[in-house]
Amino acid sequence: MQLKKISLLLSGILCALLTIPAWGQSLTTGDIAGTVLDPSGAALPNIPVTLTNLDNGAKQMQNTNTTGAYRFALYWRWRG
Repeated sequence: MQLKKISLLLSGILCALLTIPAWGQSLTTGDIAGTVLDPSGAALPNIPVTLTNLDNGAKQMQNTNTTGAYRFALYWRWRG
């Protein structure tokens, strides 16, 4: 009886540990970042950048900073 309980416990722990890598694969998060430059390579500050959600058309908009950089938090499938 004791061996059966230990075996069941170890099986449960093993199943839990094997599913941990799958959690990271189901997340849809991250960042999209970049820098807007002119043809000579100079940074372009205060340029509007728009990110569009492919599933529902929602948009995120922001301007580049003083060094031409932008960063969007990514939560869904977006098209830049």
